[in-house]
Amino acid sequence: MVRRHSSKRARPIGAARFSILAALATVLLGAGSPSAPPDVVLVVLDTVRADHLSSYGYALETTPTIDALAAVADRYTNARSTSSWTVPSHASMFTGLYPFQHGAQARRDGDEIVEYLLAPEMRTLAEVLEDAGYQTGAVVANWAYLSANFGFAQGFDHYDDTRNKDSRRAPEVNRLAFDWLATVDAERPVFLFLNYMDAHRPYNVGPLPGERAAKLPAADPADPRKLLNQLVRAALATPAPPSAELIARVISQYDVGLAHADLAIESLIAHLKKLDRWNNTLFVLTSDHGEYFGEHGLAEHSKDIYEEGVRIPFVAKRPGQKQGRVVEAPISLAAVPALVASQIPGRDGTRIAERFPVLPDEPTFAELRYSRPNDLRKPYGPRFLRERTAIYRLPHKAILSSDGNHELYDLRSDPGELHNLIEREPELAESLLQRARAERERGRTAVPQSAPAELSDEALERMRALGYVDDED
Repeated sequence: MVRRHSSKRARPIGAARFSILAALATVLLGAGSPSAPPDVVLVVLDTVRADHLSSYGYALETTPTIDALAAVADRYTNARSTSSWTVPSHASMFTGLYPFQHGAQARRDGDEIVEYLLAPEMRTLAEVLEDAGYQTGAVVANWAYLSANFGFAQGFDHYDDTRNKDSRRAPEVNRLAFDWLATVDAERPVFLFLNYMDAHRPYNVGPLPGERAAKLPAADPADPRKLLNQLVRAALATPAPPSAELIARVISQYDVGLAHADLAIESLIAHLKKLDRWNNTLFVLTSDHGEYFGEHGLAEHSKDIYEEGVRIPFVAKRPGQKQGRVVEAPISLAAVPALVASQIPGRDGTRIAERFPVLPDEPTFAELRYSRPNDLRKPYGPRFLRERTAIYRLPHKAILSSDGNHELYDLRSDPGELHNLIEREPELAESLLQRARAERERGRTAVPQSAPAELSDEALERMRALGYVDDED
């Protein structure tokens, strides 16, 4: 269904934060803003890990459109999600907060682990931009976890989370977005949020155009759901690791799905140029989390916060930008609202900046409490009955775990997180873990008392269609 939602709540934050944001803006996107408010387009490639984009070093040319975009934009090489599944990561993008601050994630409710929605009290980027005169629209392919049931429609004049028969593919997302753009006032700025799901279960293995298909191995012809279920069982329910052959078969489908999403980006950019809305647009392309293909005994996502699950692409083209940059400074999904504020001139930019906390470059955090309830009901579920908080002070990453199995890695020498340094470097580990404990506890005292998401029969059917409720074969 297409939903309309508007909210006008204020959440004042001290003006001192804006002066800090002014300095941060230089790091995020460089100094200077256009005189007219820019359009803001936020694109999320659901379930896309950074190391499968050719512009991030992947051997196959999966993403020529994104590569071309990165050549004239800022490509962040150290971008991390705030979690490894959809709800907490999108909540961070919209609020500028980490999961332990906004509370939209799995939580323990008595003997049950339940999924909590984004509380109405949380001020979102869409709400603040709406207050600044922006026309706000969204089209989401993930009509399960990004439905209005989870609180994500806050601040959007137009929010399309309509469920169709099967997964909503990228061309349909674009068509609906273009239809909305045809209705807006050309004299007023827009905020457009799009969520593509072609690289999410079930991977989009439809035919690619000839020139693109020639650059990639053909997708395995097996049913994507059944093949992925084989990998899940092999990685999680058997003692031996998945075979290299099975992993390669699944990856072939994933890469083709990613290539379909890249095609959609090509169409989207062309349409924005046709509407003369490209040059004065802040265009942010990122992902909400990654995907595991057997690493660490994991498959799919939402089960842990190793790099395959949280290291994401992050490309930002600021208004008028023509020259690309490679930015090595770390950035978190929670920095998206501050990034947007840095590009809006005048009093509106000041007001938007005052609504959101300012994030330092480091440390950054990622968090996963338990896993999705569907994972926990499986025979391997007890493995994930724990809370995990990662803290980054590059090149180091520490993981605070409620089961006492803490971890420390040097990502520069060990990007695969294969060698736990917790015993070799106890002082560094304790310093990082103490900071993680302190931030997590501080955040918990401020999390609003939101309710668990209410899932109707329709909502449960949506989740089943996308593999969030039992989809075993």
